Amino acid sequence: MRKIVSIIAALCIVATTLFAVSYTNNTYHKLAEEYTEKAEKALDAGYYELAEEYAAEAKKNAALSEEFIAMMMAKTAAEESIEAAKARIDYASKQGADPESRQMKSALSYLNQAESDFSDENYESAKTNADRVMAVLSDDYLAELAAKKAAEDAKVNAATALERAKAAIDAAEEAGMDDTYPVYNAAQEAYTSALKNFEDENYADSIEDSEKVVDLLTPPEKIAEMVESAKQEAAEAVERAREALERAEAAGADKSRDPYKTALEDYQKAVDELNEGKYKAAKDDAQKVLDALDDDYFDVLDAKTAAEEAIGKAKARLDEVAANGMSEDDPLYQDAKDYYDQAVQDFADGAYADAKDNAEQVIALLADVKDGKSEDVSDEVPVDKEETGKTDESETDGTDTGKEGETGEPVTEDVADTGKTDSESTEGSESADENAARAAARDAIAKAKAAIAAAEKAGLSPNSDLYHKVNNDYEKAVKAYGNGEYGPAKDYADSVVAALTDEALAEARKQAEAAEAIAAARERIVAANAAGLDTSYEPYKEAIAYYREAQKAFAEGDWDAAIENAGKVKDLLSDEAIDNLLNESDEDSARSSAEGKLAAARERLDYAENAGVPATDSTYKAALAYYDRALSEFENGYYDDSIGDSEQVLQLLSDDFINNFLARGEAEKAIAAAKERIDYADSINAARDFPIAYNAAKAYYAQALNDYNAELYEKAVADANKAIDALSEIHEMIPLPKFYIVRPWAETKDCFWNISGRPYVYNNPWLWENLYEANKDNIPERDNPNLILPGMKMEIPSITGEYRDGVYSPDVEYETFRANR
Repeated sequence: MRKIVSIIAALCIVATTLFAVSYTNNTYHKLAEEYTEKAEKALDAGYYELAEEYAAEAKKNAALSEEFIAMMMAKTAAEESIEAAKARIDYASKQGADPESRQMKSALSYLNQAESDFSDENYESAKTNADRVMAVLSDDYLAELAAKKAAEDAKVNAATALERAKAAIDAAEEAGMDDTYPVYNAAQEAYTSALKNFEDENYADSIEDSEKVVDLLTPPEKIAEMVESAKQEAAEAVERAREALERAEAAGADKSRDPYKTALEDYQKAVDELNEGKYKAAKDDAQKVLDALDDDYFDVLDAKTAAEEAIGKAKARLDEVAANGMSEDDPLYQDAKDYYDQAVQDFADGAYADAKDNAEQVIALLADVKDGKSEDVSDEVPVDKEETGKTDESETDGTDTGKEGETGEPVTEDVADTGKTDSESTEGSESADENAARAAARDAIAKAKAAIAAAEKAGLSPNSDLYHKVNNDYEKAVKAYGNGEYGPAKDYADSVVAALTDEALAEARKQAEAAEAIAAARERIVAANAAGLDTSYEPYKEAIAYYREAQKAFAEGDWDAAIENAGKVKDLLSDEAIDNLLNESDEDSARSSAEGKLAAARERLDYAENAGVPATDSTYKAALAYYDRALSEFENGYYDDSIGDSEQVLQLLSDDFINNFLARGEAEKAIAAAKERIDYADSINAARDFPIAYNAAKAYYAQALNDYNAELYEKAVADANKAIDALSEIHEMIPLPKFYIVRPWAETKDCFWNISGRPYVYNNPWLWENLYEANKDNIPERDNPNLILPGMKMEIPSITGEYRDGVYSPDVEYETFRANR
């Protein structure tokens, strides 16, 4: 009996060896099987020694088979290494490795050698060379390649980001933004930084800077609002500048001198910049006007006016007392005259407060002088009595003191006695020639002054070039006279009279009229901007064109054309016209907005319908009702109401609503499909045959329902699909056997190892111990798993929860056991 057991054990060892490998297609294996069969037959026939010999041969050939198997395993290992080497080379290529690099050349060489060795069945060498590929293309090398590729990808991404940033800047410029806007400058600065970082290969920083540009200049509506705000601020600043100029003019500002002259130029420049869309520059130039014509300036104007009035009164008082007989040699008169002269000098020096104080001292000094009957001669230019040839004994002798008025204009009488001979003249008398020159200059100045007064009365405007010229020459004449330069004084005065011809006056009036017309046109443009009139509106554009034509004509001296074009500006942009244009613009804008909103609402309804939202859906019905009402309101001209109802449609049928509706529909479909699959699983008793898959599916399905109830529709779809996937391989099947009747070794080679490896048991011989533990109390030797007897009813325990029932029958086709079902 022991010999029999020994033979059976040997045969089991052989069977174990043969079963443990998959490379059974070799000669040694076949010989081992043949000797095994012979040993079994000898054993059954009772030839135990022969059976033992055959068993020994079987064992020897099984060992040889193992050697063959080892070779085959080496082949497999070589194949795996070669495949890994190929994969490594392919990965390196995808990461941008240079085929001509040392590493790639070496790797390809090793791979070629490995494949050659493999063809020669030199598997160990093949594996070695394939492994060398892995060493050459090391993880560090591949990491370096990956980093390089990542840098290249970063460069591409940075270039793309730069394109987006440039597009944002271009869009901002199209909206009217320029370097007068801080946000534009910040964006340009970021863009410049992005370019530099790109050049320095700092791609991450370049991308960050480019994204900053996009963030600063988006959305486009934000930029448009900023430009519109800048336009409004500029228009308001220009309007304040205009008011300041008007106030200065009313306060008596000299238009031909700074700061008024420069302020006027800055104002005109600001208006032009406003019309050209240069809002920041317009605001800055308007601010220059306000800075120039500030409170201090108006204080100076007020002080100047007060000084002028005081000097005028002082001059009138001096003339009055002199006309009533007060001698110019009188100390009181001389003191008053000194104060007056100082006041005039202070005024010329711009010391208006001092000028006013000194002029008031004149009034104070002469306050107690008895005037008698006096005559206001402050505006007269006196006649030199020496030139008349008359003698008035009642007049005292005296000399011409050369007293001057506010501007140095001669204001005193010459009281020289004409009856005296040259030899009898007092010391200090002027020569006859000098007297004649002085008298001629005085007459010329008087005529010039009279000519200017007549010209002003005839309409000579302070805005004309002629006005500035003659007044400038007149001031020069008076100044020359005051300095004793009588010849130049007469020349300047004569030039005034010569310049004020009828033709020149007519030309000056035309020029002034043209200047006033252009100023009025400019005010209309400013008013239009301040009112918020759309600068793209056609009448406004026409007005700007006429205004520029008027400016051009004025520069060319074509006063009539300037007046005509400026008048067209006034007509186009009158208060009534602006109101009408604004109303028309507002109505057109409202209609356009309402029309756009209505179209968007209709499009949204169609989109919802195409998305599958049923007409019976309460939200859809409400949106449709709003749309119908919006359409009716639009047709009846109630544009604001139409816009409001259209927006209700867009709000009701928002992207969130439709996306949520679509997601809900998808979730319902997925849950229904999962339920259908679970119902099928129940119908084939999958809970019994596929417990793991079935329980997982039920859990996923329950979670999908919870997701749906929580309105987590995307997650519901995912969980429902997981339930379906879990049951993807279930099918109706015959239960795996719960018991197995051991058959004779000669028929089936039954042992725990072989039985465990059968597909309807565990499909894996290495799980044989599960059979042994469940049946060890029923085998002949409890501690010897190698001995089982035919006819024994062996239990096959469930090891993964799989359902088993009945006794194995070779006539039944069972499913193959799988541990994960």
